[in-house]
Amino acid sequence: MSKGRPFIFAVCVALLYAATVIPTLGWAEFSGGMENLNVATALETLRTGNWITPTLDNASRTNKPPLPSWVTAWFLSDVTVAGMSSTDASTRDSAYARFMFEARLPGVVMASLTILAGYALGYAAGLARRDRSTVALGMSYPASVGLLTAVVLASNYLFLRHARSNANDIHLTLWVTAANACIAYAIFGTRRTLACALAGACVGVAVMCKGPVAIVQSVAPAVVFALWARLTLGSARETSGENCGMRIAECGMETQSPPAQINTPHSAVGNPQSAIHTSQSAISDPQSALPVSNSEIRNPHSAIPPTTIKYDRAQSWFPAIMVGTMTMLLVALPWPVVMMLRLGGQWEVWWGQITAQHANEEGGTDRWYRYFAIIPIFIPWLIFLVTAMLIFARDVLRRRTTTGTDRATIDARLRPWMLAICMIVVPLVVLSFFGNRKERYALPVVPAMALLTALAGVDVLRSRAHKRDDEARSDRVVVGLHWGLLCVVGLGVPLVGMTTWVSDMTTHDGRPWFGTVLGATSLACIAIVLIAGILLSRRSGWSLAVTTLAVMLGAQVLLMRGYGTTDNGQSDMKPLADDVWKAYPLADVYTTRFEMAKKGDVALSIYLNRPTVWISPEALPSLHPGPVPKVLVVQRHEKDQTQTILPAGWTYWRDVSRDKSTWRVFVMDAGK
Repeated sequence: MSKGRPFIFAVCVALLYAATVIPTLGWAEFSGGMENLNVATALETLRTGNWITPTLDNASRTNKPPLPSWVTAWFLSDVTVAGMSSTDASTRDSAYARFMFEARLPGVVMASLTILAGYALGYAAGLARRDRSTVALGMSYPASVGLLTAVVLASNYLFLRHARSNANDIHLTLWVTAANACIAYAIFGTRRTLACALAGACVGVAVMCKGPVAIVQSVAPAVVFALWARLTLGSARETSGENCGMRIAECGMETQSPPAQINTPHSAVGNPQSAIHTSQSAISDPQSALPVSNSEIRNPHSAIPPTTIKYDRAQSWFPAIMVGTMTMLLVALPWPVVMMLRLGGQWEVWWGQITAQHANEEGGTDRWYRYFAIIPIFIPWLIFLVTAMLIFARDVLRRRTTTGTDRATIDARLRPWMLAICMIVVPLVVLSFFGNRKERYALPVVPAMALLTALAGVDVLRSRAHKRDDEARSDRVVVGLHWGLLCVVGLGVPLVGMTTWVSDMTTHDGRPWFGTVLGATSLACIAIVLIAGILLSRRSGWSLAVTTLAVMLGAQVLLMRGYGTTDNGQSDMKPLADDVWKAYPLADVYTTRFEMAKKGDVALSIYLNRPTVWISPEALPSLHPGPVPKVLVVQRHEKDQTQTILPAGWTYWRDVSRDKSTWRVFVMDAGK
């Protein structure tokens, strides 16, 4: 197969994801979350022209880097933004329909590019084995791992759940995944300096998406992996030149040809014939699939003494790391430096964001294991993910009881698996020490989870001709469990959506998500896809991956169709905004809260296309009648005990309920 064809398949996966999600962009309103903050900031950036120092509701918004809001603003057209301020209801509704598409399209683009970055991550990790034998569809081992990583990433519920939202997290996920792909290529591939430079640039862009957390999710796992590799290879440096040269090649840390002149006696190199024999036997054994460079076959003296290998590795890594570090700083530092020079106390603002201990609006904190609880919703690939963990644990135990070439074979197999585990565990452990824990914060580790799943999937789905009977039986169990879970998910969504069994899958007025016709048709289509996939899986292992992708994308469309009819999918601020446009189209809008100085939902700013200025209760007496009316929205949580007492001049208008809060609206008429 052509080397470029697997990448074309990955592009098709990304395009299929985009084609499935784009029609659903207008089904749910801007009802809350980080997406609202990003979109409202982008709108205000266009209104004010403050690109370097963005604002939100006339207040500086520099607690988060501005890149996601910049990207979102670039996607918004001037015609759409102008139409959102029209006093004509039909013109305004038409503009908002376009706005929902334009504002959320950047998230779809970021998610699609993340799928391609997942392919690059899988391909780079697959280079650790350099197995040129075909695995499926005529692909090499790196291409198979890369393509399966892209498919797993595009078809797991954890990614589909959060990637559809144009929040900072999907922007961060793209650049963290790209950085991790470059880091993996620097470790296992060639052109180390270029890979490190690209990795540094990607980390810098990731920092501009959400701050230093990007370093925790990219650089920190690489450091832990390097420490682990150094400890596990410590004994290899003390072995003979024959084994040492082979093990260094397996690590992927030395892929370039050795120096032309080596001031070492020929006796220190070992037996040239045995070196050739060892390399050739490693290549001929499909089970070991040891990565051996061509220079080792052509030149028996390429097995360098241990002291020379250690010196060359240090010399080759240090410049690459320095180039990557400088590139990262050049990309990430300019905007923070400008903010610190322009605004006083900006460092304290950022430090407060890093050390924030509240996880929700009322100051509570989530459990420390919150991030690890995301693993069960990695459906339907949960079975393969658990299998990957078991395979890794098995190989670690086997490594303790083996020596020599067998141990080198296990080391070569473990390295990509260990890198994927570091990319998962290290960020989750570090983030667990901070009280502000949200499920979407773990989105950047999902590509690494897809990589670990793909590594196990390639082993399970490869031809059974080279497997022992017990391995073939265990693989059939894994595949059977995956099919069972996929059937439950795929058939369960339309089936439950036609009933009121689950309250979360009912509309805001308690009706089923789907009517009988839509539910039955969807159920039949998914059942046909599942049956066809199961039958075709006997001929090709890729049938399982393709069927899973089709079923999960179809289920995602159904879920978004139903979610848009729920309370969470609809904004309570939109009816209020429509009433403000109708009764007070030119009013200045303010928000406050007596119990807690915390700004509420910014959806009102989006639907009014104007700032809703936060004002403290103490400053309310400073508001007086002006040339235009004033609207005051007072948020009151069910736990609030303070009585709402306003200065003279305010007239009660209406109440709006949202979750556990009530928004009480008051009006001050314009002065004469």
